[in-house]
Amino acid sequence: ISNELKRHLNLDTLFQSIVSAVSRSLGFDVVLLSLYDSERDVFVRRAQRGLDRRWEEIQGEEVPASEITKYWTDRNVVSKSYLVRDRTQKELGRYDIVVPPPSRRRGADGWRPYEILWIPLHSEEKLVGCFSVDNPRNGQAPSLETIQALEIFANQAVAAIDLRQSRRWPAQ
Repeated sequence: ISNELKRHLNLDTLFQSIVSAVSRSLGFDVVLLSLYDSERDVFVRRAQRGLDRRWEEIQGEEVPASEITKYWTDRNVVSKSYLVRDRTQKELGRYDIVVPPPSRRRGADGWRPYEILWIPLHSEEKLVGCFSVDNPRNGQAPSLETIQALEIFANQAVAAIDLRQSRRWPAQ
C-alpha cells in the first residue's frame, strides 16, 4: 500500500487497492471503505471487495453516521475498532449489508451471521471514514492481531486522504 501511495494513483483507485489488499492479506471476503462527510454527518461508500453484485446499487450511497456509530460503544471496542458479535436479524437496518457467511463457522469463536467489524479511520482526532469487514475466510472471529493489522491498513488509507487534502495529490 505504501508503494501504491508513491505511485500517485487517483484516490478511488488507491482505495480499491487498499480494500483488495485487506481482503487478500487478512482473509476477509467482504471489505467496504466509506468516507465520513462531517458537514452532512454521513458516511459515503467509496470502495469495496466482495460486494460486486450490489456495488452499482450502493456505490456512493450516503449512510447516516448514526447507523454505523450506534455500534461504536465500549461494549464492542477491541483495540481501536468495534466488533459486534451479537446482532440479530431484527436489529439490522436499511443500510446494513448482510452477506450470508459460508458454512465455515467453527465453535464458539466462529463468525456469526450478522456479526460485523468496523475500523474507524482517524486523522489525528478527526474522523475521516471507516472500514467494515465481514466473512473471514477462516470462519473465525478475528484475533486481536488481525484487528491491529486492519488498523495499520486504516492508517494507510488515512495517509492517502491526508495527502489528497493537502493538495499534494493529483486531481481525480
